[in-house]
Amino acid sequence: RREPNDFFRGFELRLLAADGSELERAEVSGSSATDGAIFTSGELVTLAEAHSWELRSPEEAPLLCMRTLMRLRLDEDLGEVDLRLGTTRGTNALLERDGARTAVLTTPGFADLLLIGNQDRPRIFDLEIRKPLPLFDAAREIPGRISASGDELEPLDLDRAAAVLAELEAAGTEAVSICLLHSAS
Repeated sequence: RREPNDFFRGFELRLLAADGSELERAEVSGSSATDGAIFTSGELVTLAEAHSWELRSPEEAPLLCMRTLMRLRLDEDLGEVDLRLGTTRGTNALLERDGARTAVLTTPGFADLLLIGNQDRPRIFDLEIRKPLPLFDAAREIPGRISASGDELEPLDLDRAAAVLAELEAAGTEAVSICLLHSAS
Protein backbone atom coordinates (compact mmCIF):
# COMPACT_ATOMS: atom_id res chain seq x y z
CA ARG A 1 0.00 0.00 0.00
CA ARG A 2 1.20 3.47 -0.83
CA GLU A 3 0.58 6.80 0.84
CA PRO A 4 -2.86 8.34 0.20
CA ASN A 5 -3.48 11.07 -2.38
CA ASP A 6 -2.44 14.49 -1.07
CA PHE A 7 -0.18 12.88 1.55
CA PHE A 8 2.44 15.59 0.89
CA ARG A 9 0.00 18.55 0.92
CA GLY A 10 1.43 21.14 3.32
CA PHE A 11 5.03 19.95 2.85
CA GLU A 12 7.68 22.28 1.44
CA LEU A 13 9.22 21.43 -1.95
CA ARG A 14 12.77 22.73 -2.42
CA LEU A 15 14.52 22.71 -5.80
CA LEU A 16 18.29 22.40 -5.45
CA ALA A 17 21.26 23.22 -7.67
CA ALA A 18 24.10 20.73 -8.25
CA ASP A 19 26.07 22.31 -5.38
CA GLY A 20 23.13 21.81 -2.99
CA SER A 21 22.13 25.46 -2.85
CA GLU A 22 18.44 26.27 -2.94
CA LEU A 23 17.04 27.54 -6.24
CA GLU A 24 13.41 27.83 -5.25
CA ARG A 25 10.85 26.66 -2.72
CA ALA A 26 7.10 26.23 -2.80
CA GLU A 27 4.37 24.75 -0.66
CA VAL A 28 2.92 21.47 -1.91
CA SER A 29 -0.79 21.87 -2.66
CA GLY A 30 -1.39 18.23 -3.58
CA SER A 31 0.17 14.92 -4.53
CA SER A 32 -0.85 11.80 -6.41
CA ALA A 33 -0.30 8.35 -4.92
CA THR A 34 -0.84 6.82 -8.36
CA ASP A 35 2.04 8.37 -10.29
CA GLY A 36 3.99 10.25 -7.60
CA ALA A 37 3.18 13.69 -9.02
CA ILE A 38 3.65 16.69 -6.72
CA PHE A 39 1.57 19.85 -7.24
CA THR A 40 2.37 23.36 -6.04
CA SER A 41 0.17 26.43 -5.91
CA GLY A 42 2.37 28.37 -8.33
CA GLU A 43 4.66 27.72 -11.28
CA LEU A 44 8.23 26.69 -10.47
CA VAL A 45 10.41 28.91 -12.66
CA THR A 46 13.70 27.09 -11.95
CA LEU A 47 12.38 23.55 -12.45
CA ALA A 48 14.45 22.94 -15.60
CA GLU A 49 17.63 24.07 -13.81
CA ALA A 50 17.12 21.92 -10.73
CA HIS A 51 19.64 19.14 -10.12
CA SER A 52 17.58 17.57 -7.34
CA TRP A 53 14.68 18.31 -5.04
CA GLU A 54 13.61 17.59 -1.49
CA LEU A 55 10.37 17.52 0.42
CA ARG A 56 10.31 18.84 3.96
CA SER A 57 7.59 18.05 6.45
CA PRO A 58 6.57 20.77 8.90
CA GLU A 59 6.60 18.05 11.60
CA GLU A 60 9.55 16.40 13.33
CA ALA A 61 10.79 13.04 11.99
CA PRO A 62 9.09 10.82 14.62
CA LEU A 63 5.68 12.31 13.78
CA LEU A 64 6.34 12.02 10.05
CA CYS A 65 7.28 8.37 10.61
CA MET A 66 4.00 7.76 12.44
CA ARG A 67 2.02 9.49 9.67
CA THR A 68 3.82 7.44 7.02
CA LEU A 69 3.18 4.16 8.83
CA MET A 70 -0.47 5.07 9.48
CA ARG A 71 -0.90 6.68 6.03
CA LEU A 72 -2.34 9.88 7.49
CA ARG A 73 -2.07 13.29 5.83
CA LEU A 74 -1.06 16.42 7.76
CA ASP A 75 -4.72 17.46 8.04
CA GLU A 76 -5.69 14.12 9.62
CA ASP A 77 -5.48 13.58 13.38
CA LEU A 78 -2.84 11.11 14.54
CA GLY A 79 -4.88 10.33 17.62
CA GLU A 80 -3.21 9.26 20.83
CA VAL A 81 0.08 7.50 20.13
CA ASP A 82 2.55 6.16 22.70
CA LEU A 83 5.93 6.71 21.01
CA ARG A 84 9.21 6.38 22.86
CA LEU A 85 12.61 7.33 21.49
CA GLY A 86 16.01 6.52 22.88
CA THR A 87 19.57 7.01 21.69
CA THR A 88 22.09 6.72 24.52
CA ARG A 89 19.83 4.32 26.35
CA GLY A 90 19.54 2.13 23.26
CA THR A 91 23.27 2.23 22.57
CA ASN A 92 24.05 1.26 26.15
CA ALA A 93 21.56 -1.61 26.01
CA LEU A 94 23.29 -2.90 22.86
CA LEU A 95 26.78 -2.60 24.33
CA GLU A 96 25.85 -4.08 27.69
CA ARG A 97 23.40 -6.61 26.20
CA ASP A 98 20.84 -5.87 28.87
CA GLY A 99 17.88 -4.68 26.84
CA ALA A 100 14.36 -6.07 26.75
CA ARG A 101 13.72 -9.68 25.79
CA THR A 102 13.16 -9.22 22.08
CA ALA A 103 11.73 -11.26 19.23
CA VAL A 104 12.01 -10.72 15.48
CA LEU A 105 9.08 -11.38 13.12
CA THR A 106 10.02 -11.95 9.47
CA THR A 107 8.74 -13.09 6.12
CA PRO A 108 8.92 -16.92 5.74
CA GLY A 109 12.43 -18.04 4.85
CA PHE A 110 14.17 -15.14 6.59
CA ALA A 111 14.02 -16.06 10.30
CA ASP A 112 17.68 -17.10 10.35
CA LEU A 113 18.95 -14.14 8.31
CA LEU A 114 20.27 -12.22 11.33
CA LEU A 115 22.06 -15.34 12.57
CA ILE A 116 23.60 -16.06 9.17
CA GLY A 117 24.68 -12.45 8.69
CA ASN A 118 27.18 -11.79 5.92
CA GLN A 119 30.77 -12.71 5.14
CA ASP A 120 32.17 -9.43 6.46
CA ARG A 121 34.70 -10.64 9.00
CA PRO A 122 38.40 -9.93 9.64
CA ARG A 123 39.70 -13.40 8.72
CA ILE A 124 37.49 -14.52 5.84
CA PHE A 125 39.07 -18.01 5.57
CA ASP A 126 39.04 -18.78 9.29
CA LEU A 127 37.39 -22.16 9.86
CA GLU A 128 36.53 -21.37 13.49
CA ILE A 129 34.06 -18.55 13.05
CA ARG A 130 33.05 -16.84 16.29
CA LYS A 131 29.94 -14.77 15.85
CA PRO A 132 28.57 -12.50 18.56
CA LEU A 133 25.49 -13.70 20.38
CA PRO A 134 22.27 -12.41 18.82
CA LEU A 135 20.54 -9.43 20.41
CA PHE A 136 17.16 -11.15 20.12
CA ASP A 137 15.77 -14.17 21.94
CA ALA A 138 13.47 -15.57 19.27
CA ALA A 139 12.78 -15.28 15.55
CA ARG A 140 9.42 -16.26 14.07
CA GLU A 141 7.98 -16.22 10.57
CA ILE A 142 4.62 -14.68 9.66
CA PRO A 143 3.02 -15.95 6.42
CA GLY A 144 2.41 -13.23 3.83
CA ARG A 145 4.36 -11.74 0.94
CA ILE A 146 4.53 -8.42 -0.90
CA SER A 147 6.36 -8.08 -4.22
CA ALA A 148 9.07 -5.48 -4.75
CA SER A 149 6.51 -3.41 -6.68
CA GLY A 150 4.07 -3.46 -3.75
CA ASP A 151 1.63 -6.08 -5.04
CA GLU A 152 0.25 -8.53 -2.50
CA LEU A 153 1.46 -12.01 -3.51
CA GLU A 154 0.18 -13.76 -0.38
CA PRO A 155 -2.08 -12.07 2.18
CA LEU A 156 -0.61 -11.49 5.62
CA ASP A 157 -1.96 -14.23 7.88
CA LEU A 158 -3.29 -12.11 10.76
CA ASP A 159 -4.57 -15.14 12.69
CA ARG A 160 -1.12 -16.74 12.59
CA ALA A 161 0.47 -13.40 13.53
CA ALA A 162 -1.82 -13.12 16.56
CA ALA A 163 -0.99 -16.70 17.59
CA VAL A 164 2.75 -16.07 17.27
CA LEU A 165 2.49 -12.85 19.29
CA ALA A 166 0.51 -14.65 22.01
CA GLU A 167 3.16 -17.40 22.11
CA LEU A 168 5.96 -14.84 22.39
CA GLU A 169 4.15 -12.91 25.11
CA ALA A 170 3.62 -16.13 27.10
CA ALA A 171 7.37 -16.82 26.77
CA GLY A 172 8.19 -13.44 28.34
CA THR A 173 8.99 -11.44 25.21
CA GLU A 174 8.94 -7.70 25.99
CA ALA A 175 9.61 -6.18 22.56
CA VAL A 176 9.05 -7.23 18.95
CA SER A 177 10.88 -6.12 15.83
CA ILE A 178 8.95 -6.64 12.59
CA CYS A 179 10.88 -6.93 9.34
CA LEU A 180 8.79 -8.18 6.42
CA LEU A 181 10.21 -8.35 2.91
CA HIS A 182 9.13 -5.33 0.80
CA SER A 183 6.71 -4.18 3.52
CA ALA A 184 7.55 -0.53 2.87
CA SER A 185 6.68 -0.76 -0.85
